[in-house]
Amino acid sequence: MALAARALAGLGGAMITPAAVAAATALAPPQRRGRAIATVMTGLSAATALGSPLGTALASLTDNWRTTMLFVTTLGLLAATGTALSLPTLPTPPAIPLRTRLTPLTDHRTGLTLLTTLLAYTGLYTVYSFIDPALDRATHHNGTTLATLLLTWGIAATAGTLTSGPLTDRYGSRRIINTALTLAAINFALLPWTSAHLPTTLAALLVWGACGWGLLAPQTHRLITTRPTAAPLLTGLASAAVYTGVATAPLAGQAALTWHGPHWLGPLGATLLILSLGTAEAAHTTIHRRKETEPR
Repeated sequence: MALAARALAGLGGAMITPAAVAAATALAPPQRRGRAIATVMTGLSAATALGSPLGTALASLTDNWRTTMLFVTTLGLLAATGTALSLPTLPTPPAIPLRTRLTPLTDHRTGLTLLTTLLAYTGLYTVYSFIDPALDRATHHNGTTLATLLLTWGIAATAGTLTSGPLTDRYGSRRIINTALTLAAINFALLPWTSAHLPTTLAALLVWGACGWGLLAPQTHRLITTRPTAAPLLTGLASAAVYTGVATAPLAGQAALTWHGPHWLGPLGATLLILSLGTAEAAHTTIHRRKETEPR
């Protein structure tokens, strides 16, 4: 029952993210679209940063794990009520069959952008899926130390998401995407050494959180600008790419654990991030060429 409840909650979360991004995109003018997307993503990253520590604290204070479940349910009801009362009426897109929903994948601009997201988040979560053994030299298997590191990671993720929107509006998605992927790849390549000590592990998690989550807004912005009229459809595909990457990461990480051990998961993640940087540039080139051939 617990697994079924978790799956049901996951389905709800997966539906909310693309719908919220599509609504924010529809409400914002084009020049502020990046900030609007980043605002939604900041809520997601802030929840990641605060949710687990807050839930654990509630369960500990009340000595009852059900308190956390009731708290989350209450938050969900408040969010639903607030959305119903404050969100203006937006045009409802027509029902789209599955074949039509997958049609954008045949567009190289969309396909390469989604492939970038898939590779990047597989790389980013390859280490996260086995975070305890990967950082055991710095934490010495102390749960409190690991929780503090994860909270720091989440706070950096929130900051990265929050700042990535304005930066995307100012400098364009290409610079932010390439910078985030490059810094993340270097950071992951150095993890076998930086994760051996607590101060360097803390620094690595700060870069990891800021770059990893700071990638979401410019990637979504790039995707939507290819076909603005299909924003809800594209954001759904973008979320699917993220979730697929997160789900694939443990499989890749398990293979690396068997071959090299947990401390060398970072270079595997770095390899996938470098591949995603290549597909990101290919996506940019394809988008640029399409713009040049379109009638003015």
